[in-house]
Amino acid sequence: MIGSPKLLQAIYEKLLNRGEETLRNCLTNWEGQDGFECVYGALFELYCHRMIESSNGDKPLNMRMVFRSNNKNGKTIQVKLPQTSGTSRFKSNDPAILGEDQHEEAVTTLDKYHRPISRNFPTYDSVFFFEGKHFGVDKLKTKKIMLLLQMTVSGATGLPCRPDHSIKQHIRKKFKAVFNEKIPGFKEKGEAYTAFMVPTECFKPFLFQEEKTTSDSVAKVGQPEFQLVFGVPDAFHYKKDHREGKSMQRMSFLLVNGGRCSMIMMLRFARLECL
Repeated sequence: MIGSPKLLQAIYEKLLNRGEETLRNCLTNWEGQDGFECVYGALFELYCHRMIESSNGDKPLNMRMVFRSNNKNGKTIQVKLPQTSGTSRFKSNDPAILGEDQHEEAVTTLDKYHRPISRNFPTYDSVFFFEGKHFGVDKLKTKKIMLLLQMTVSGATGLPCRPDHSIKQHIRKKFKAVFNEKIPGFKEKGEAYTAFMVPTECFKPFLFQEEKTTSDSVAKVGQPEFQLVFGVPDAFHYKKDHREGKSMQRMSFLLVNGGRCSMIMMLRFARLECL
């Protein structure tokens, strides 16, 4: 087990600072290990953060709009996420903290990328605010867009191809309430969209994820018309011929406590395996 949350965060930050290419190599070397989904998912998330934060706005990504009514699902298009104007980190697990004075400048800055410090932030992994006219999607071009991003590998490591994610409706609404209050014009011409970033293998099968209440039942009202799904290329290579639907690897690693990684393994990984 990792000795403390601070040590775990230090490992994540060390990996994140190694750059996009190194994280891609880590994903390739470690993909498909039995019981390894916990670490692989964390690495994929770090890779997505690095990809967004280091992009100069010219990296194309495949995107689909997935509707609650599946027969309306849109075709795949190529989009380019804008270059960020920097990253803002926030401590609380409550989105309302972004409405406080110390975050006002960051929240109102276009193209700002927001990341919670906590590894247990509910529902979303990051938030990205930009003008829709720079996105190249007709349905969104007149809007101020807030992408509420969840990075997930579900469906790519032997898990269900069409996973059921717990998307908490009240978390999306809390973010939107902050943006409505703090960003001029957002209440009239803005929208907060749930958006998934997934490996290529998960991209086409991925469907609309019903929003849930705090009691984890499907919300009967207030479901969005659609969500967005982005395919992240070059991060995962799926080997379909493996009997468990996973990639075969030469190495095996000690996993303890239901798939969590030992501190020795994580430290070895952070220091050696990604060099």
